[in-house]
Amino acid sequence: SENPRDVRLTRGKITKINFGASKRREVALDLTRDAFGGGIDLKPKFANGVDRLVSLLRQGKGQLTITYRCGAYAPIADERLEAVEELVQAKWKQEGGNKPLKITTRVECGK
Repeated sequence: SENPRDVRLTRGKITKINFGASKRREVALDLTRDAFGGGIDLKPKFANGVDRLVSLLRQGKGQLTITYRCGAYAPIADERLEAVEELVQAKWKQEGGNKPLKITTRVECGK
């Protein structure tokens, strides 16, 4: 949770601060249309990077957030995200990932 930035302390008064902390590791992958050919598949040089991504995820507990950034929303954005998520999950299983990998996807479009 958000950690308070400023707390005013007054002599003789008790101040209570509540915030959350986590040891979980978050890995973010941001994609644009440049990472894809004309369709939903990643270009080879980006697809090869998925192996490195999976090895990074295997180093520690955590989750992956894949964000697709685009100028204007198009249905292909969701299809591309789904294809990348399936590719990462397949590599994860291929590398011996016995626990499910948590992946969050989102599309950010607009100016």
